Amino acid sequence: LRKAHSEVCEKVVELMNLDLLKEVNKWKDIMFEIRSKIAEQERYAGSKSNMRPWLIHWDRQLYKALDLQYRWGIESLHAQIPQIQAQLVFKEQRLQLRPPLEEIRAKYYREMKKFLSVPQKFRGVQDTEQANKIYAVMIERNANRFHSVYEKAEQLFDKLSAIDSQFEVSFRYVELPIR
Repeated sequence: LRKAHSEVCEKVVELMNLDLLKEVNKWKDIMFEIRSKIAEQERYAGSKSNMRPWLIHWDRQLYKALDLQYRWGIESLHAQIPQIQAQLVFKEQRLQLRPPLEEIRAKYYREMKKFLSVPQKFRGVQDTEQANKIYAVMIERNANRFHSVYEKAEQLFDKLSAIDSQFEVSFRYVELPIR
């Protein structure tokens, strides 16, 4: 058990240093390794109830790792959401974004929601509904940080909606032949 404990400890430390936003798949892989190592130990344990304190301990450590990365992710979310491609096109005698701003906004907020809901979907090592509720509470505990996330998002959209005005002067006096 001591060897397994130190191996799980190394994995949790690795999670603490692994960006939850950029390295989601690595997080999943490491969690799989942790669960496998614990399942292996459960097979050797005489009684699962004997392992409960150890599992509770690891759920607490995983909570700390997830909380740390979740907080860091919230702070840098606006800069790390996957890039959304958009074009500025001249159509119907005016500049337009393609896809439209509303569609870009919807994609952005979908990605934001995906990250912000990570604790709600997170499964610990006990993997019981009751034990996993501790992770969902993380969202409530960090709710005070969400205002700045939405504020930064709206600042990005304000910049994006004003981008066509930078080029409008150039196109105002251009007459393009209609085909």
